[in-house]
Amino acid sequence: RRLDTSQTCCGWCKTCYTTARHSRSSGAAAAGTFSCGTCAVPPAELLLRRPWLPGTSDIDQLGKIFQALGTPTKDNWKGVENLPHYVAFQPTTPAPLRQQFPGASDDALDLLAKMVALDPNRRPTATEALQHPYFSNAPAPTPPGKLPKPPLREDNPLQVSWHPQ
Repeated sequence: RRLDTSQTCCGWCKTCYTTARHSRSSGAAAAGTFSCGTCAVPPAELLLRRPWLPGTSDIDQLGKIFQALGTPTKDNWKGVENLPHYVAFQPTTPAPLRQQFPGASDDALDLLAKMVALDPNRRPTATEALQHPYFSNAPAPTPPGKLPKPPLREDNPLQVSWHPQ
């Protein structure tokens, strides 16, 4: 089954789905780790506290990705020139991820770099990404019982009343 959708979780995740659909068996695993890298993983947006690659259109999105990660070449994406509708973009040399994320740990940057590799075949699967040292290094996660809880309110707008019929 081919991944071919314009429906994504956010506008700036669409381009990775468009490019990843031509890789691996369906492209879904590679697209998924890319979108985690750009939309959800702490080494990116939680460190920046803003969207990392907020494109306003498909072409603008590609420009943002290429600014951050460089343009695809035969060296960093084997066979990229053979993709349907391939267009060569002006070569762009990205700033190192360390410069883009100065407060990130080495493990966070390593994981991020792997998850957002331009070549979808070089990205880890979700299972492989979860085995990365970033997820097992100190500090350990806070046990759920020790996490802060919001105060209980009588007028809690999220409280749902359910009355079986």
